[in-house]
Amino acid sequence: VTVATELAVRESIRLLNDLTFEDPDMPIKVRNVVVNQILADDGNDIQDFVSHTRSAQSLSIDELQRSIEADVTKVPYLDTEPRGVFGLKALAAELLREEATVSAA
Repeated sequence: VTVATELAVRESIRLLNDLTFEDPDMPIKVRNVVVNQILADDGNDIQDFVSHTRSAQSLSIDELQRSIEADVTKVPYLDTEPRGVFGLKALAAELLREEATVSAA
């Protein structure tokens, strides 16, 4: 099972390659891959998706904060996955913006 993001797909491909080629004498055959959380082509489910995602994020962050003894930094949704130099720069800019906001408070 995977989701349709570039990083998740890359990880799934890596895992499938490891399962298939790790031991040539006993490869694990994968016949089907499930891609979860696909939005409908007509866009009718976007509001529901965003609402459910926001609710699930809130519950997950609350659980994380209750379960660990560390600060949790929340980074807003970026329009691209943070990968490569450009992605890391965008992520760093958001983290620095958050840090400046916290410092000013």
